[in-house]
Amino acid sequence: MKKFLILICLFTLTVTQAQTFRITNGLGNFKSTINHAVTDTITDAVTKYQYGTIDGFQDVIVVQPTFTKISGTAAATVKLQGSIDGTNYVDVGSPSSYTVTNVATQSVAFTVTPSAMKFYRLSIVPSGTQSVKVVTPVLYRLRPVR
Repeated sequence: MKKFLILICLFTLTVTQAQTFRITNGLGNFKSTINHAVTDTITDAVTKYQYGTIDGFQDVIVVQPTFTKISGTAAATVKLQGSIDGTNYVDVGSPSSYTVTNVATQSVAFTVTPSAMKFYRLSIVPSGTQSVKVVTPVLYRLRPVR
């Protein structure tokens, strides 16, 4: 029974970690899955998450999603969330949230100073009937040692 529980725990950790990927060399993109393209699509009122892992302490992390309306009425609430275990996420950064409105293209920059989490995700909760393209570049920096 003990071996079975250990096996279940290892499987759970493997599945949990598989949803995110590492952003290296200071620049990358959040994605909904590891093998997904950089561009993602929000469809109707289906919640979408985009993930990324940033190792080590960073002085600043900037997450800048750009939303481009394809069709319908663009509307959503967007939040940057962080986690230390990759499972339980809390809202982080400034601004605390952003409202997507019905315009052709819009962007917001979420800033985390300093970074306290390892796992990050962008939570996009749409409302209404829509098709909206989203691309989420991420930049992180460490102050140079003087």
